[in-house]
Amino acid sequence: MKAPRNRPARVCAAALLAVAIVTLGPIEVEGSAKSYFGWVTNFKDGTVSVIDLDTYTVVATYAVGKKPIGIKGAGDSLAVVAVQNANQVAVVGAREGVQEVFDVGRKPQDVCLPRSAEFAFVSLLRDNAIQVVSEEGAGATTDVGKRPGSMAYSPNGKWVAVLNKGDGTLDLFKAKKLPHSRQARMTLAIGTAPATVVFHRKSKEIAVTSPKDGTVTIVRVKQGAIEDVLDVPGSPWGGAYSPTHNNTAAISRTGANAVRIFSKEVAVDIDVGRKPKGIAFTPDGKRILVANSRSSSVSVIDVATATVVATIKVGKVPVAVAVTSSDERADDRR
Repeated sequence: MKAPRNRPARVCAAALLAVAIVTLGPIEVEGSAKSYFGWVTNFKDGTVSVIDLDTYTVVATYAVGKKPIGIKGAGDSLAVVAVQNANQVAVVGAREGVQEVFDVGRKPQDVCLPRSAEFAFVSLLRDNAIQVVSEEGAGATTDVGKRPGSMAYSPNGKWVAVLNKGDGTLDLFKAKKLPHSRQARMTLAIGTAPATVVFHRKSKEIAVTSPKDGTVTIVRVKQGAIEDVLDVPGSPWGGAYSPTHNNTAAISRTGANAVRIFSKEVAVDIDVGRKPKGIAFTPDGKRILVANSRSSSVSVIDVATATVVATIKVGKVPVAVAVTSSDERADDRR
C-alpha cells in the first residue's frame, strides 16, 4: 500500500498486480516476545471470542448481543465492540467479560478510539452519523455520508476517518474538532461500497479497500487527495498496515480465500479459510490475524515466513479481529 521510499506509488501497484507473486523472504522483526490476546466478533452467534496467541486457543467466549460487528482494542486486555442489532457499544475484558454497555444510535457498525482509550467514536449506519461514547454514556453525533461503516483513528491522534458505504465516500475529520465539527475536513469519492479504511503507522497515508471494484485507494492525508488506485483482484476486503515496518501491509481477499502480504517491491499470497474479512497485525508486527467468515475460524500468519501457523475455530460468521496485549502476563514476566 505504501510505496517504497523515493519511489512512486505505481511501483507498489506493480507488485500487487504481478502475475507471478514472488516470495517475500524473511522480514526482520525486532523486540522480545510478548503475549497477546486476539479478539474476533462472531456476527451470527452474537458473541466475541478471545484467543490466547501463545497457545492459539480460545480462552473465553462472551455473549454481547445480536450481530456484533466492528471491534477495536482499548488497551491491555480490553476491547470495544459495536453490536449492530442491539444498538449498543460494549466494553469487554479478556478475563472479566462484558464490563459496560452503552446504548447508542441506530445500527452501529464500527468503532475507533485514541491510544488513551478515554472515549470512542461509533459509526451509525441508519443515522448517517458518528457518535462519541465515554464513561458518561453516548454523547453528541456528527453527520457523515450515507451508511457509514469502517472507521479509523490515526496513530498520531490527529485524524478520524469514516468510510461511507452508501455513497462511496471517505470523510476525514480533525480529531480535536469532534464531536462538534459539522463538516468533514475533506470528503473524497472512493468507489462502490468501500469496505475498510486504515491509517499507515506514520499517519500520513490512508488505504481504503473496495471489494466490488477490486481496488485499494491510497489517500495522502496532508494533501487531502487520492494518490493512487491499485487494482487488486479477488475482492479486497480487510486491510492493515504493519505497526512496525513502513512498507509492509496486508489485504484479505474474500474472492480468493487468501491474504496478500506485500513489502517494498514484492508480494505473496497466502491461502486461508473461506471469505476472509477482518485482518490485523499483532503490535510487534510479527503475526497477522484474519477472520474467515465462511469457515468459522481465524487464521494466524507468521509474517517472516509468510505461512499460516495456526487455524483456530471460533463462532459463526467471524467478521472482525483485533489484538491487545495481555497485561497479566506482562506482570508475570517482571
